[in-house]
Amino acid sequence: MNFSELRDAVYAITARPDLSNEVTHALLASTLKLHCANYWYRDLSSALLVNNTAATVQRFDLSDLPRYRALAYVRKYDPAAISVDNYDYLYPLPRDRDGGGLPGVSTTLAMISIIAPDDIFDQFGRERTDVAYVAGTSLNVRSSTAFNRVNIGWYERPNIGTAAANYTDYSSWIADEYPYAIVHDAVVTVLTSAGRAEEGNRYASLAVQQYEVLKLNNTTAVGF
Repeated sequence: MNFSELRDAVYAITARPDLSNEVTHALLASTLKLHCANYWYRDLSSALLVNNTAATVQRFDLSDLPRYRALAYVRKYDPAAISVDNYDYLYPLPRDRDGGGLPGVSTTLAMISIIAPDDIFDQFGRERTDVAYVAGTSLNVRSSTAFNRVNIGWYERPNIGTAAANYTDYSSWIADEYPYAIVHDAVVTVLTSAGRAEEGNRYASLAVQQYEVLKLNNTTAVGF
């Protein structure tokens, strides 16, 4: 469903077309809520980030990524590396007992381990390599090799559109494929705010059922 169809569905259930603003805001809130309720593989996006100069320590600006929500993965990239078949290991990187890379193992295309900022030091107090952490809108990467490019994957927030465009720019795969997960959740908000909490509770149960269907089919890309 597009946004207009979602709105009409809520009007039909609540019989309150007079609550246009409330319905609109409820639908937008429900859309954001459902997309952010899990790390859906359908919300994954990827891009190549490039800095000007190669170095072992790099900072990349995450605010450049559209509707950035959370980090998924980081992998170093080298255009001179024609094939990953040239490399013995990609991820996880093998380590010696002191936490260093094993000799002869290329890290040119290595996956970067994402860590907490306070986990940058190993047990011997040395700074770890081939790791990254997020601070604010910055992705900070410390590498075992000089580099200036990373392939990054992140989870996007949905495009909830704009009032100026009358939400014709609204875009959500959940709305397209599981519209009643959004509709029933929004109905609960509208009915409750209209003083019809008992009816709202009934639709809350339906909203939970719709969410379970959504979760079953979209938590992983592989069925079972």
